[in-house]
Amino acid sequence: MIVSHPHPTLDSIEEPARQHATYFGLIRQAMSHEDFEFLATRAPVRLVRRAHQERQRIALLYIENLRADFQRLLRLASVITVLSPEIAASHEFERLRLSIRFSWRYRIVLSGTLPPATC
Repeated sequence: MIVSHPHPTLDSIEEPARQHATYFGLIRQAMSHEDFEFLATRAPVRLVRRAHQERQRIALLYIENLRADFQRLLRLASVITVLSPEIAASHEFERLRLSIRFSWRYRIVLSGTLPPATC
């Protein structure tokens, strides 16, 4: 769980902010219908079920980590805003809009209303 600090520190800014996004392709492939079909033709049903459960668990962990990455990027954007008086209100509004959009999509994915490979 991410603990938010009222004032971001240099240490929190230096954390890799995009580390989990690089694995999207692997997660998407592992959750694809085609991958499950391939496994189903070559493995016993019990193994296919277990693989599906494990992949769902891993995908949820991945989504949680993406959220943590997004929160770190938002903290970095806050610091940049404080340090850069040229940032217009429209940029702040865009950050708010993206935050709401990300939160909404995150909750939809966690609720299970989207198919696994949907983007």
